[in-house]
This record gives sequence, structure tokens and C-alpha cells, in this order.
Amino acid sequence: LAPRTRTVSAAEKALGMRGYFARSNRGPGGDLAVFVRESSGIRVVELRHEETPVWWHGVALVIAEVDGFGLLRFASAHLAPSSPAQREIEAEAFGMLCEQPYPLIAGGDWNAVPAGGDPPGTEGIHTGKARRKLDDRAARALAEFMTDAGAHLHSTVPTVGHARDGKLNYRCDRVYTTLPPETVTGFQVIRDMDQDSDHRPVTAQFTLGG
Repeated sequence: LAPRTRTVSAAEKALGMRGYFARSNRGPGGDLAVFVRESSGIRVVELRHEETPVWWHGVALVIAEVDGFGLLRFASAHLAPSSPAQREIEAEAFGMLCEQPYPLIAGGDWNAVPAGGDPPGTEGIHTGKARRKLDDRAARALAEFMTDAGAHLHSTVPTVGHARDGKLNYRCDRVYTTLPPETVTGFQVIRDMDQDSDHRPVTAQFTLGG
């Protein structure tokens, strides 16, 4: 197997899920994936990946049938790391995705501060980088169409910055949804892997009727 294929197979085995990958416009190092545990009553019925140049990387997007609920879309995103203008374009494009049929749950690295809240400290951070990361235009555009699950449940735990002695720590990794806000019933930032990654994983729980 090729190295990438071996990595995917190992991830699928470890998670007990199947991975659906979208190709990044920046090469295989930026590929995105949605992993689905189909044995839990979630069956993928269609792939709708976004891989056009409007996206810095792309968006992995699948349509799945969820037992007791119906059709639901799951997406994985990674917005531009250094350009607030590019991130705003991508966020506006997410608005068009939100208007398509079937509710959407989208998780990812949004690469800048969330809408609202207190800005993080920037002491010791390059002024250009600080300006780019503190620009919340993309987050405000996303909030026009989707609910930030962490903000909805009042989570303020940063997901980056812990590897740099608390510098520029903010909620970079977030989960959004077009489902009604009341369906968001849990949110957690996992800190057990702080020594292994400069990003903390997040989980969101949704309670769907039926």
C-alpha cells in the first residue's frame, strides 16, 4: 500500500469508522476527511466534496441517512491559515452550503478567533500574525447561517496556544451546525493530547428526535 493509503487504513481501523476524503488544493498534506461509524446507524448515501479553487484547501462533505432522523450532512473544513480575506470568501461560500437541502454539521480548523468573546493576548506574537488571527470577519459570516456549538454551550476553552506557553490561545477548532440550537446537548475540548499536538480535539453531541 502507498503511505497515504496505509495511514487511512490505520486511522479507519483505530476509529472503527470509514473515512471519506476530499483532495486539498494545496496537496495531499492538506486533505480533509469525514469519518463515519456506519454500524451506529449512519449510512453515507452521497459524497458532495468541495474541491474548487474558491477553497484554500477544500471541504470534505458527505450526505448520510441517520436512523430515526433522516438525511443529514457532515463536513470537515480547514480555512486559509494566513489570509483573513480568503477566509471570509470561504465563510461566504459556507453560507451557500448552508442553504442547500438537509441540515449540516461542520467541524474544522477555522484558523482565526470565533465571533464575539474577549480577544486573546498577543504579547510575543508577530504583529502581522496577530492581526490575521484576530480578524473575525469569517467567524461572523459563519454565524449568520450556523450555530457555534461550543459558544452555544458557553465553552471558552482554547484549542490552540497551549503549545506556545499560552500565547495567542483561542478557540480555533470549532463545530458549527444548521440544526436547531436546542439539538446541541454536549461539547468538550479534549486536553489529554496536549503533548502530542498543537491543536486540541473537540467533540460535540447532538440529540435528534425520533
